[in-house]
Amino acid sequence: MREVNFSIPNVNKASVGITTALYDRRALDCTSTLPLINSLNHLAYLTTSSARIRDILTVDGGIERLICILKQGRSKDMMGMWKWNLAFQCVVNIGVRGTENVRTRVVEADMVPIIATILDNYIKVVDRCREKAEEANQKHMHDHHHRRHRAHDHRAAKPTPSFANRAGRSDLDQRSVRRNGPPPIDVSATYAGPSTATGQPRADTAAAPLARSFLVHPERPIVTPARSHHGFRTTDARLAGPASPSQSTQSLAP
Repeated sequence: MREVNFSIPNVNKASVGITTALYDRRALDCTSTLPLINSLNHLAYLTTSSARIRDILTVDGGIERLICILKQGRSKDMMGMWKWNLAFQCVVNIGVRGTENVRTRVVEADMVPIIATILDNYIKVVDRCREKAEEANQKHMHDHHHRRHRAHDHRAAKPTPSFANRAGRSDLDQRSVRRNGPPPIDVSATYAGPSTATGQPRADTAAAPLARSFLVHPERPIVTPARSHHGFRTTDARLAGPASPSQSTQSLAP
């Protein structure tokens, strides 16, 4: 009968563990998770490299203890998963690397149902992943076909521009080009006063935009400003001179 293997911090007692240089069966009976993980980690190395350790495990009940750990199942806790994985690795090393008697002992320890359960869970997970992938692929194909159908309908419903619209658009373009006419001519400059010195610079400044408009639109005919006629009329009136006082008095007489 083996003694209980657990740590007692109050009396400074540590639990017995397995190392790469020492195998102790009491280490597998430890109830604490962390010391058991440490022992299983070293035991995985020993079962890989030492045939004597594999034979001892089939005799002292170590293989049964490992299978009991596996039957507890994997928990969502990281430490529990680590413990389960290490125990499974130890059993696989014993069953694969051991002799025929060791393999028979592993089967007798009820390891086959655990392996069957693991394989069944693996097949279920693979089937579930395949179904999800097929559903995602079908959904993607359906969405792609729906987008192509909508794009085709949108292109078919889009109206094509008619000849009348094109003609109206060209007329609007021509009107916008021809809309820029010559600048306005200031005619009031000739009636401002009698001096011709001030009128001549204004005429030059008014003729400058006309010349620029002629350079911009060379195809337009040259328009002679009407200001010259008014200028001739004013000069004729100046040459005629003021009327005599006798004529003005005669016009006022009854």
